[in-house]
Amino acid sequence: MIQGPNNGSLLEGQRKTKSIKLVTPEDQPSVAAEDRRSITKDDVAQRAYELFLARGRVDGHDVEDWLEAERQLVAESMALQG
Repeated sequence: MIQGPNNGSLLEGQRKTKSIKLVTPEDQPSVAAEDRRSITKDDVAQRAYELFLARGRVDGHDVEDWLEAERQLVAESMALQG
């Protein structure tokens, strides 16, 4: 077993993950788009689909594509901010 934050242990095969809150247009405060741009579910879905196409439309990697899409978009957003 691996030590975890809650009860001190994680089951074999589990891993710690970092969650990212995706924001829908309704959730966004009224700030000009050029001042602050949040990553939406549509952004992630589009990027995940692009990854799917780049892989040659091979099924079975949907979660992997979604997580990679989130990672890429967050990295791009952070690079633009700083």
